[in-house]
Amino acid sequence: METLAFQSEESSELFEAVMKLPEKYRIVTAATIQFDGNGSYRMEYTDGEGHVRHQSGGGVAFAPDGTEIPVSEEDLMAQLTEPDVQYEEDGSVWLHWFDQSLDITDRFEDGVCYVKLVNHGEPLYMMVKYENGYATSSHKYVSPWEFN
Repeated sequence: METLAFQSEESSELFEAVMKLPEKYRIVTAATIQFDGNGSYRMEYTDGEGHVRHQSGGGVAFAPDGTEIPVSEEDLMAQLTEPDVQYEEDGSVWLHWFDQSLDITDRFEDGVCYVKLVNHGEPLYMMVKYENGYATSSHKYVSPWEFN
């Protein structure tokens, strides 16, 4: 990894996070992320089978006056590094975030699960609705009634 060059600190951090995932979930072996400054990104990566893949995305945000503005690079990186909830065929539910993989199957009560994650000393409070999305906050757990 020391010989790799990245276009930004965020790209380097994303690569490090992917490489910390357990091999079972780590399909990316090399990635390049380019931000165009207009709220979009393009990513090219090589999956675990050696195939080159392409992904792109982006969006807009709203300024205080209500006008649309391009999403910032920081916001795009936050989206790309969000936790991933996977519902497996065996009925188990797994949460993946940076170097953490947690089986949260038995943590659901009334269809809701609360998990506190920590990455580099920074907490992330996560509330998962079974098969109905999730919400995160760096300050507190989000109430299940605050979304969907």
